[in-house]
Amino acid sequence: MSRGLTPSFSGRSSERAKQISTVRAVSVVRSMRGGAQSVLMLCDDNQFYVVKFNDNPQGPNILANEMIGTEIFRSLGLPVPAWSAVYISEEFLRMNSKLMLHTAQGRRPPSPGLHFGSVLLGGCGLLTVRDILPENHFLRLTNREDFIGAYVLDVWANHQDHRQAVYANDSVAGTYRAVFIDHGHLFGGPNWDFRDRPGIAMALDTSVYPKEFDAAVVESWISRCETQIPHLLEDTIRSVPNEWYRFRGDVNELISILVARLTALRQLFNHESRFAELRTHEPVLAYAQLPLSDSRTLQIGPFEAGRGLSIALGSSLFEVPCATRRLCSARV
Repeated sequence: MSRGLTPSFSGRSSERAKQISTVRAVSVVRSMRGGAQSVLMLCDDNQFYVVKFNDNPQGPNILANEMIGTEIFRSLGLPVPAWSAVYISEEFLRMNSKLMLHTAQGRRPPSPGLHFGSVLLGGCGLLTVRDILPENHFLRLTNREDFIGAYVLDVWANHQDHRQAVYANDSVAGTYRAVFIDHGHLFGGPNWDFRDRPGIAMALDTSVYPKEFDAAVVESWISRCETQIPHLLEDTIRSVPNEWYRFRGDVNELISILVARLTALRQLFNHESRFAELRTHEPVLAYAQLPLSDSRTLQIGPFEAGRGLSIALGSSLFEVPCATRRLCSARV
C-alpha cells in the first residue's frame, strides 16, 4: 500500500483524541505475555489496563487495528473489554525508568503520548477470569455461538492470528462467558497486508466451536455485518488517534478493501470453511454459494471513479457494485 496516510490526517490528532475516553497512567504493575510487549498499568480512574504502546515492536497500525476491531466487535454485539486511550507523560517515563521495550536494536523506553489500554477483566477481584477453559466446562459456556460471529468477522477482517478469548466466570450460576481480546492482527495484520490463510483466524482450541456450524446462524451474522458495518466503518476509522497508525498504509485503500470483502463475505466464508474442516476434523458448514477453485490467492482490484471494486478469490471474480462507492471513495 502507498504511504498516503500523512496528508489525510495532518493536524487532526488532537481533534480525534477528544472523541475517545482518555485516562492517565499512574503506576506500572507488570509486563504481560505476547509479542506486543504489553504492560499492565493502574490508571487515574482506579482501573487496571493492559496497555499496548503506540511504538510497540510488533509493527505499525497495531493500535489502530485494536481500536477499530474492538469497536466493530462491540457494535455487532460481541463481548469485548472496555478500553481507553492511556496517556503516558515524559515525567511518568522518567519515574519508571525500568519500563523498556526490547527490540532487535536493543532496549528503549516507549514514546510518551497516547497508547491503547484494554480494561483488565477481573482486575478488582470481583470476577474470576480464565485464559483457558477446560473442555468439560464448554457446556457451561453461555455464548458459544459468539465464536461463530467472531469467526465471520475475522474472515471479513482477514485476521492474521488465532482468535483469542478469555472466560469470565459467574460463580453464582456456575457458567462462563467468552470475552474476545487481542485485535491487533485484524485487517491483514500490522502492515495491512491482506493474505489468504484459511483457518488461521480460528481459536487454537477448536473445541469451542460447535461440531457443525448452523447455516442459519452463519447467515444471521453475515447479514448483521452487511447491515451494520457500512455505517460503522468510516466513523470508527475517523476517530482513531493519528499516532496509532504509525504512518504506514493508506486508510482510504483500507476502507476500499474492507468494503470489497464485505460484499463478497459469503464467498469468502465458504472458501474459509472448507479449510476449517481440516482443523476441526468435522464438517463445519455446507454453505456453498458458488464453486471456487482450490487456489488460495486473493486479489483486490483498484477502485476507479464511477466503477466498483473487484475481488478475486481463486479463479472466481466478484464485482463490488458502485452502490458501495460512498465508502470506497471516503476521505478521512
